[in-house]
Amino acid sequence: MRKRIHNGYVVLLVLMVISVILLLAMSIVDISSNEIRFSGFGSESMRAFYAADSAVECAFYWDLPPQDAFSGANYAINCNNTPINGSVIAGIAQFDIVFSNGTCARTTVDKSAPPATVIIASGYNLDCNSTSELKIERGIRLDY
Repeated sequence: MRKRIHNGYVVLLVLMVISVILLLAMSIVDISSNEIRFSGFGSESMRAFYAADSAVECAFYWDLPPQDAFSGANYAINCNNTPINGSVIAGIAQFDIVFSNGTCARTTVDKSAPPATVIIASGYNLDCNSTSELKIERGIRLDY
């Protein structure tokens, strides 16, 4: 009777194949999760941009005649059905607009060098005062 010697080559080969398959599966999961995260950043970026765009449009509307809200020492405007009151200091008015979808915009109307007016709005996908790492800012500047 001949004695068989089992050195474990089959077990080693199976472990290597399983390791390669596991490595490929983990790589696919990593790539997929990164794609999902990046697509989320795109939509959050658009939310921030739309907040800035809405703020610029609102400030522009209230700056044009007959409203001309930012020419005096104080202003009272209504953006997004929210009353906003403030003061114009050295020709500059600053205010925040909070939108119903959780976004906000920090807005500056600069009339310090007449006849030029500059409106700058920074839109955020989160609250303006948030310190989250997921906070995205998009800005728009309007010169006229």
